[in-house]
Amino acid sequence: MVIPVVGVGGLGKTTLVQQVYNHVHGRFPCHAWVQVPRPYRRDEILRTLISELFESTKSFVPCEVDTMDEGKLTNMLRQILKQKRYLVIFDDVWKEDFWGDIEHALVDDNVGGRIMITTRNMHVAEFCGTLSSVHIHQMQPLPLEKAWELFCKKTFRSEGCCPKELEKFSGEIVERCEGLPLAIVVIDGLLSTKNKTVNVWRKFHASLSSELENNGQLASITKILLLSYNELPYYLKSCLLYFGMFPRRHSIRRGRKVKECCVHDLFHDIIVKKANEVSDCQVFLGSTKSEFRGIARSLSIMINSSNDDLQGNNFPHAHSVIVFREDEALNSVVPVFATNFKFLKVLDFEDAPRLDHLPEDIGNLFDLRYLSVRGTKVKTLSRSMEKLENLETLDLRKSLVDNIPADLINRLSKLRNPYAQRIERADMRPFRVELQGIKVVGGIGCLKFLQKLFYIEVDGEGVDVLFKELRNLTQLRSLGIVRLRNEDGRALCGCIEKMEQLESLIIASTSEKEFIDLTCISSPPQFLERLHLRGRLWKLPEWFAQFRSIIKIKLAYSMLEDDPLEVLQNMHGLLQLCICHDSYVGEQLHFKKGVFSRLKQLFLSDLSRLRSLIIEETALPVLEDLYIGPCPQMKKLPSGLQHLKNLKDIFFNKMPTELMTSQDFHIVLHVPRIVFCFIDDQGLDEFVILPRPQILDFMQERSPSRFLVFTKRIIKSRINKLLFAFHQSQFWWRSSTPEFVQPYLARNGVGLPVFPHPRNILLLNVCANVSDPLLSAAMTSLLFFGPALNRFLGYNTKRYQTYGLIVQNTTDSRSCYIHENMLVGVPCTIILVVGMGGSWKTALSQQVDNHLQ
Repeated sequence: MVIPVVGVGGLGKTTLVQQVYNHVHGRFPCHAWVQVPRPYRRDEILRTLISELFESTKSFVPCEVDTMDEGKLTNMLRQILKQKRYLVIFDDVWKEDFWGDIEHALVDDNVGGRIMITTRNMHVAEFCGTLSSVHIHQMQPLPLEKAWELFCKKTFRSEGCCPKELEKFSGEIVERCEGLPLAIVVIDGLLSTKNKTVNVWRKFHASLSSELENNGQLASITKILLLSYNELPYYLKSCLLYFGMFPRRHSIRRGRKVKECCVHDLFHDIIVKKANEVSDCQVFLGSTKSEFRGIARSLSIMINSSNDDLQGNNFPHAHSVIVFREDEALNSVVPVFATNFKFLKVLDFEDAPRLDHLPEDIGNLFDLRYLSVRGTKVKTLSRSMEKLENLETLDLRKSLVDNIPADLINRLSKLRNPYAQRIERADMRPFRVELQGIKVVGGIGCLKFLQKLFYIEVDGEGVDVLFKELRNLTQLRSLGIVRLRNEDGRALCGCIEKMEQLESLIIASTSEKEFIDLTCISSPPQFLERLHLRGRLWKLPEWFAQFRSIIKIKLAYSMLEDDPLEVLQNMHGLLQLCICHDSYVGEQLHFKKGVFSRLKQLFLSDLSRLRSLIIEETALPVLEDLYIGPCPQMKKLPSGLQHLKNLKDIFFNKMPTELMTSQDFHIVLHVPRIVFCFIDDQGLDEFVILPRPQILDFMQERSPSRFLVFTKRIIKSRINKLLFAFHQSQFWWRSSTPEFVQPYLARNGVGLPVFPHPRNILLLNVCANVSDPLLSAAMTSLLFFGPALNRFLGYNTKRYQTYGLIVQNTTDSRSCYIHENMLVGVPCTIILVVGMGGSWKTALSQQVDNHLQ
């Protein structure tokens, strides 16, 4: 089914769909959210969708996806979605025949695929209807009373309501917003900086009225957004205009010049227009003929098949260039950047993954301070780069550059932040995910201002010289060392002791069997906050006890035989702890009373020998996130989980079935969100148990036998007075006759006949409080058997629920859920009759009703 959501900009389409997606995506083994750019290419839409689907199942995206043509991408996508329930969102679609471009790649095999599309164009939605079953949801502006309610909630948070003296102007301002939530939120942002007086409100109302005079709905919201720009102080206007350099709906990564965020479409249009007006920024589409005035200080360039415009223009005043392109067309215009942009300070190729070389004369950009080839195919650095004396940041992460020549390093005297990192996929190397850096033979010791250095390899020639030069980097704050050999540990320790400003340290050995020798450090850096050790340790170093500022520790492949918590528990400021990949090879971890008083995140993964986890009362008092697994030997829930009152999420990853079906499951019912990950023949599935019954749905569909055991244990552990009677039943308690039921029923005043038909099933729940959300989920899944269980039993059932809930006959088990407001705190009797064997059904319902009255 396709569900287009249609409405004007600022109406809240994406917000609505996002809420729906967050609420239900856990019920779908595959789910994806795709931002549709303008313009788009079909192959890129498919590539993005495939990547999102792999990420939704916590799987690696195959390398070959980047090079596949449209036909192969289509085949892969159809294979992924085959016989699976999936949810896909296409956000902000403009092209009318978009559905025709992608429909052939999606699978419709009647197992529950759902596609949602947000668009401002009704023709887009109608086009979907010509090709598939469609339900169009057309959003309307908020009614005036709802708009007023939203305005007061946003603008008068502290007061609770609008002051009497401001009601007149506030009401007229709300009317001007025409029911558009975005307009109301923007107005709130403007008013929040102003005094709540009649004079100020009157002036604002007057300025707003003059801006919106005789404008339509879309023009009105545009004017409101522009007004919010005009109200900014001058120093924030240029910061906001920087967003104009990024394409619409582009997610800006946190580590770049602008922190991670995404700008609303309408606001993006205004930013680009305003940036062009003030000549601070221009967006250049290679296939679009444009007039360049030559005074733009920032350029965002998207190279298409034509590049004549770019080659024919000079940009003597441009200071920043960000390039967006995903094919080889970019390589033909690379030389232009060194010849036509003489005063560049920022050159960012990160969003151009097909780039394979830098301009030979890039050294002519003598004012360049930031250069990024992150994620590109660049293999070598140009010799002319030695002339970039002002370069401060060089980002080589996930590129193909594997070394920096010593003579180049010597010349980059102002370099502060060189980044280099390559990651091999887990299925390609025995050392799981291996960190790889670059080789630096020499010269690095002259970079006195260096603050960040990761990752560099230290297992080749010239290692002695490298360690000697590392001692000179006393201002270093972040250091990443990879491929460290045991015999080089002493030399590294000497370097670390010199780095008094060090805040982050990552050390990885050459393999998971190589020991890391860090015993020679007598005094660790006092400001160290983050430590990641990746390799075998004889024991945790004694200097661990001296940490005062440490907040994050990760241990991987340490193979420690002694419980590491004995040492780590003394680090009172620790916020995040990760013990993974057999860092501990013992059978028990014990969190004692009062330890880890500030820890918020705990990760215990890939511990093959761990059997039990004990958490004493008052331990981990503020823990919010707990990640466990895979731990194949842990077959019982951790003892003491009920003490973790602040826990928000538990993630069980590929844990044994015995743990999932534990009778002690009630100890985690206070946790708002519990996630199980399973591995089946079709890959990894994620399901949220609380507060919805996805885990039961999963078991019901994929493994009826597991579903029966799990549901039985949940209900038995939560209800004391519960009796099941089955005649010739194929599951749970087997009994040839149900006579033992009658005395129990008689004691409770309910005279029920023995069912005369072999396939009739009676479920009786006497005086049970079903306020527990997990129990509600179990009862719901049991009461409304799904198609998979029906096949398991060998017949189709009709479902009837006769008391306390609703009476209905349906074939869709997913549409039937217990009404929580009818069950909370109410002792109730639930009868389920499966089969249509006789006239006793009505009499049975009547007897139950009479008894409950």
